[in-house]
Amino acid sequence: MKTETFKGTVESAYGKVLPSVVNFSGEFQAVEKVDEIPDDEKLGPADILQVVNAKRKAAARAKATTEALQAAGIEKPDTSSADYILDSMAKSLVKMHGIAYADAYKLVKAQSDAAASLKG
Repeated sequence: MKTETFKGTVESAYGKVLPSVVNFSGEFQAVEKVDEIPDDEKLGPADILQVVNAKRKAAARAKATTEALQAAGIEKPDTSSADYILDSMAKSLVKMHGIAYADAYKLVKAQSDAAASLKG
């Protein structure tokens, strides 16, 4: 076994948006080999069925969601496009500094234009 850590943030809880983001972290002992699993944690037949069916449902749901979005004309954005990158950068400034999106976008766009002018 080995110790693995995790961290995350909570922005809403119990049906409400929190006044500020709550950070959390933790750790657990990850099993690396099947023979390390304690007997009381080994999966029984019902558990195995539940895991397999959950995996199948998740795959089917993802496929159905993608098909429904495509049928509605909604495509996954190109994450390497300039528009997507500028939008992501502006959203980061909004989160980091609490400024309005329009202001953040103007800053990011100006920075991008200045950098593009350096290309020559």
